[in-house]
Amino acid sequence: MEDKELVPAPFTIVIEDSDGALDANVGNGNKVTIAIGSTQESLANFVTGYVRQVQVQRRDTGIKEITLNGFSSVIRLDERIGNFYRIAARQANGVDPDPDDPNMKCGEIFRDIFEDTDHLPLGQPLESFSTGGINDIGEHLASIKEPFVEWKQIADRIMEASGTVYGIDADDVAFLRYPTLAHSGITIRSMPTAADPDETTGYFVGSWGYTDSIKKSDGFSNRLYGRGGTQLLLDVDRFADNASVECHSKDRAVQFTASAPRLDSVSLVLSKTGTLATDIAGEIRLDDGNNTPGGEAVGTFSVFRNLIGASAAAVNRVNISMHSNLLQVDKKYWIVIKKSGDASNHVRWHHDNGTSGVNAERASSTWTVNTSSYVLAHRTYFSRRVLAEASDQKSIDRYGLVESVVDAPWIIEGQTMDAYLTAMLQYSALQHRVYDVKKIYAPATLINAGKLARLVDETSGIDSDAEIVMSRYRFRADESGLGTRYAEVQLQGYVR
Repeated sequence: MEDKELVPAPFTIVIEDSDGALDANVGNGNKVTIAIGSTQESLANFVTGYVRQVQVQRRDTGIKEITLNGFSSVIRLDERIGNFYRIAARQANGVDPDPDDPNMKCGEIFRDIFEDTDHLPLGQPLESFSTGGINDIGEHLASIKEPFVEWKQIADRIMEASGTVYGIDADDVAFLRYPTLAHSGITIRSMPTAADPDETTGYFVGSWGYTDSIKKSDGFSNRLYGRGGTQLLLDVDRFADNASVECHSKDRAVQFTASAPRLDSVSLVLSKTGTLATDIAGEIRLDDGNNTPGGEAVGTFSVFRNLIGASAAAVNRVNISMHSNLLQVDKKYWIVIKKSGDASNHVRWHHDNGTSGVNAERASSTWTVNTSSYVLAHRTYFSRRVLAEASDQKSIDRYGLVESVVDAPWIIEGQTMDAYLTAMLQYSALQHRVYDVKKIYAPATLINAGKLARLVDETSGIDSDAEIVMSRYRFRADESGLGTRYAEVQLQGYVR
């Protein structure tokens, strides 16, 4: 049986059942808890998991063996599906995510996987894991969208964005924490000393060594370029609402100056009188050079009538169908709503009732421009792919520049990408040290993955901590009916 980080750890139980005494219900789907210890009093859970395969073997000696193969509880994250979507509350401008939204802390989002039913395709059932091991993780996500994926993929996104690790321990407690590893208290030595306590001291068995690598194939990079998804950014923001004008007798237009080279969507403040028979048609027009919307129509849009209520409300991010998404920066353009309906059934466009804007109206073919007038409420947005860079200059100076591109299309906010790259760089810019340790004489203290152990060897000059990536115990009655004296371990570290 094994204990591993992040991935389901396998266990195997072989039972001799020649007499058929084993309960018929023992088999696939059973939950198993295995406790081990150096004494009866020190028994502690080493792995809890589920049986996923049963093998029956009839030996030529007449002995019947039943082998139960399974995985630790974290396997449930591979076996459950979530339709998971969370987005941060918006700031006052309605576009930028609130960086302090408490519901978007990575720890809270991870907790939602286990405690909220809204992401479950059928609304139930939840898993019976405790969430007591989820720490208060400070990093926030602006958004996370994972439609119909395994829970593991959702957890991976949270881990990658926050620089954390997650899992489910042997007591069925889900955890999310920073990889500031707790020390196990275990020391592994080449030679015993008089002061070594049996409880916490193990010894290398046979030869061992380690490899330090800065190969890119081993994950080393000291400059990372992040390539994310598409981010929607605010360009023009004139969104005050103090009065309104009807849009049934005249086309209405408001002038704006583009400061971004793209236009993808607009937001408007609208309301309605009566019932709207059709959707509301609109245009984006180039200024004709005479401060009127008589230029070419460069885009069109349609506002669904069911989005417009009797009271003034923002209709957010209406998609624009542009003939070319590229605009001329610092050029004047117009947002136009075409007239529709009648005096009893029409849309109203709200404005600031001020004197600093330029608007226009047209009952037939000629535009009338009103300067020093009100601004019809509008916002314009442009899209930009999220790109970011993070470097470790100390690592570059020592080992030379090694660059990598990180594709993370699920990240659609710049601040999330920055945090993601920074978390990755904490390890990718260091030498990856892998210890070639096959077997040790085990201490009485259980060796659990995800903790640190001290390695001491006078010959090689090693006296440092290493992370326990995997620990494995094998118990065989034909070798020792009292248990085992040995353990197998995988150890790694990151060094400058």
